[in-house]
Amino acid sequence: MTTRERKSSDLSSRLRRPLKASSQPSKALSSSTISTPPKAAIASVQAKKEDIHRRKNPFQRMLRQNESRSRSCDGPNGPDPDIFTSAMSRRHLQDGRDASTDAQVKGNDYPKTKERAADLVEALAAAKAEIDALKAELERARHYNPAYGDPATGDKTAVDAPWLPSKYPQPDIVSSPGRSLNGADASLLEQNYELRQQVTLLEKQLTEQDAMYRAKLDRHMHSRRAEWEELTARLHYAEKESRERLQQLRDLKQSISRLMKADSQITDGELVEGVDKLYHRIREWVVSNFRRSKLTYDQVPAEGAKVLDRIYPAYRQLKPSDRLPLYQSIVAHALREIFEENVVLGLPASGPLAPIRQLATCIQGAGSEFGDWRRATIRALEKSGMKHIVGEERAKMLHQLSADIERQLFALTSTQLTRNAKSELLAIVHSTADLQHALLLQKARYRLRFFSHDGNTQIFFDDRKMEPVNDVEDRPVEQGGMAIERTFGFCVFPCIEKFGNEFEETNHIRNVLLRARVWSAPTPD
Repeated sequence: MTTRERKSSDLSSRLRRPLKASSQPSKALSSSTISTPPKAAIASVQAKKEDIHRRKNPFQRMLRQNESRSRSCDGPNGPDPDIFTSAMSRRHLQDGRDASTDAQVKGNDYPKTKERAADLVEALAAAKAEIDALKAELERARHYNPAYGDPATGDKTAVDAPWLPSKYPQPDIVSSPGRSLNGADASLLEQNYELRQQVTLLEKQLTEQDAMYRAKLDRHMHSRRAEWEELTARLHYAEKESRERLQQLRDLKQSISRLMKADSQITDGELVEGVDKLYHRIREWVVSNFRRSKLTYDQVPAEGAKVLDRIYPAYRQLKPSDRLPLYQSIVAHALREIFEENVVLGLPASGPLAPIRQLATCIQGAGSEFGDWRRATIRALEKSGMKHIVGEERAKMLHQLSADIERQLFALTSTQLTRNAKSELLAIVHSTADLQHALLLQKARYRLRFFSHDGNTQIFFDDRKMEPVNDVEDRPVEQGGMAIERTFGFCVFPCIEKFGNEFEETNHIRNVLLRARVWSAPTPD
């Protein structure tokens, strides 16, 4: 039985069920004025019970008939198509009889028949729509599931109808032998299984290879990391060793340089650098402590006035803007006492060491022999037991000199120095003493010359030995192409002169290693 036949039988059974309520009007008709009803009406009334009983479960009766016919027609090779066709024809005849019987029953109730016809039309339209939906669903199932068969080739396979309840037995729809699963499909399934198995094996093999390569890569990276750490450690060790070797080389060069120099000799460049550093230290100290001070001469003592006269006789005519160079000149003039020492700084004026200064004054013109004697005397005093006596006298002299400088500057500026300023001044004085000690040990003859107005000697500005510290613009005058010359004012810091060389030769040659810093002014008209 096909799907359409099942739906039509089910629909007919639903449409026949409401006929139970139509039995009462028929009874009313039988009790009417008609005394002898026709035979057809009597037959129909007698047949109502059977018809109603048959309409209770028409679908089950149809299924039982189909099962009996399928059991009687099934052979070893399946159902016979002719028998199935005859069964279908008998089913149509039975449906026709049922329809005629229903027509006879409905003829008695014509007013309700018209309404039922409209209901039948609506039910038929709904059934057709449901059939179309089922057909579309079947086509989709055939398209996506090969078990439903190929619509193009007509190969259809029996499937369970999804719209039938599972409690009702389904009719067996057996395809012909040509529509059954052939050997090609079986081989395709077998090939599919084999390919799936091969894919699984390849995936497993790929996973194993990936794990193996990862382990190998990890081992390789671990070994490379250890090698890299070892190389890094070696590099650090090599850098450290290189720095140590470089430091050793520098120390060796310094040792060779000291050995090549006879008796702690210094070069001209080192000497110039030390003296120039001393000048800048004095300048910075003066600027930092006296830049806001006012220059006054009311409290200057007589001794201080003599110092100012030696520095610059016209010191009272200086402008307030020129006070800082004057302060520097006072400090340098006080340090002049250290630079004029020709034997040893700190020799006492009395005692067993006092004759050394007298002897140095007597043999000062002996030339190179005097220099050798002086160097030997200095070394002997440093190694003898009189070293502490010389050291004490030297410290006392330097403290006294620092106090004299402080007192002179206070008389001019009325500025009280702080503790740090005093310590810095004392350090400058000690640096000057160390520089003079190094000069006394040199074979070459050096002199720090401080230009001062001693006596009636007139000093002219010499640009080969002097360098101005003040910015004074020369006013050019058209007088024979000559410009106005500078006039020497006072010396701010001494110059360095060298006589001869380290081998005590050519002592008559004099070279200026560092020019003196002087304050100058343009020559008046």
